[in-house]
Amino acid sequence: MQINERRIRSIFFGFLNLLFLIPSNIAYADNLITKESKPITIAVRKFKNFAGDFAENGVVEGVNGEKVRVGFWKPSFEIKLAEVLTNELANTGHFTVVERANLYEVYDEQSLLGINKKASAARYIVIASLSDYIPNTAGSRKNSDSRLLIIRSGKDRTKVETYVAVDVRVIDTKSGTIPFSRTIEGTTSSVSKADRSGLALGIIDTTSETRSFETTSATRALRAALIKVVDYLDCQLYLKNECLKDFEVEEFNRKKATEGTFSLF
Repeated sequence: MQINERRIRSIFFGFLNLLFLIPSNIAYADNLITKESKPITIAVRKFKNFAGDFAENGVVEGVNGEKVRVGFWKPSFEIKLAEVLTNELANTGHFTVVERANLYEVYDEQSLLGINKKASAARYIVIASLSDYIPNTAGSRKNSDSRLLIIRSGKDRTKVETYVAVDVRVIDTKSGTIPFSRTIEGTTSSVSKADRSGLALGIIDTTSETRSFETTSATRALRAALIKVVDYLDCQLYLKNECLKDFEVEEFNRKKATEGTFSLF
């Protein structure tokens, strides 16, 4: 009889445990299904250049005093960069992108927020722009020469960096507000090389030099910034996890590093 009572108690308490566990498991599964089955509808506007005419027509003085064109921006980039951003967002699997051809047109803010039906189909609208561009913002040079009897050799290495900043704003089409905005930075670097070799005997010197140079690509720096923009949007709009803290730390460091450097002249 005692054995039966123990079995009954075991079955009873096991049944209670099952009742408590089932709802929590269902809720957990429901959260997973909801998160995975509901990508966020988003749209991307044309990418604008607000970095000034220098980004398009800029010229700097080269190593030997010659003028070197460093401007890279073209009007066609408005669509091309919007395409890059759109494709990267779609590749995350967390966003449904509204038809692009209609949204690339230049709408005013009011039409974006509801008058234009195609635009208002998006839950969020992303507005990104180039806000800063500095070619050859930093660099370093290393030089070495040597001679062994009549054999001469030497080399120069010059490294330069290009910097871009992208401002991104997110419009909530339901409230008409801008809940998220951020400045994202991107850099790229290249190295110019000069290698010397030859023979030196008395007044005879046959040393020759070979130079190679890869121009710092502003578009590469821009693509690096756009990839960060996608990571930021994915974090803020979809993931909403510990990645938010990482972006806050990055933003804090960016502001500290640029304090006192802002100038319009």
